[in-house]
Amino acid sequence: MFGEDLIYPIQPEDLPDRLTDPATRELLLEFGLPYMKEGAMGLFPFGNWEMGVLDELPSWPEGIEPVTETGPFFRIGKWVGGSLVVDGPTGHVLRVPTGPGEDHLGGLPIADSLEEFLTMVAVFVTGLRSRHLAPPTSAERQQATYWTVGALIETNETSGKQPAWSYVLHNT
Repeated sequence: MFGEDLIYPIQPEDLPDRLTDPATRELLLEFGLPYMKEGAMGLFPFGNWEMGVLDELPSWPEGIEPVTETGPFFRIGKWVGGSLVVDGPTGHVLRVPTGPGEDHLGGLPIADSLEEFLTMVAVFVTGLRSRHLAPPTSAERQQATYWTVGALIETNETSGKQPAWSYVLHNT
């Protein structure tokens, strides 16, 4: 999907000690993260101009309802303007809202693990690309949107219903 040349294993010296979830550590070291920018999402395995490799989120934003995960949270990218983070102890992936008006787009885990998140990203990008093959007002384009949301829900019922997934599909 992203190409072998666009998947970057994280170097051991770049893996934070406080990122303790064993499955996440193993996946980052042995497989890595894809570099991608698509569907208002960007994954940055080597950082970007705003963040370094797995930078720790300094704090949960003021005025945003806290999540059950306790952090520390490590940045892996951005999505619809908010940071994508991995919770160090659990490996849950979350989208951190940028301000109080975005509670509907973030907070809940987007995925229960990094592996599940990458699976959901593959489904999301496939649906997004398929959708763009159809004419803008066609029934096929709408069907691709609903198929993609359904496939995300099949991957993880709770996380697949996270509004950030469908927001991009319905608004691009």
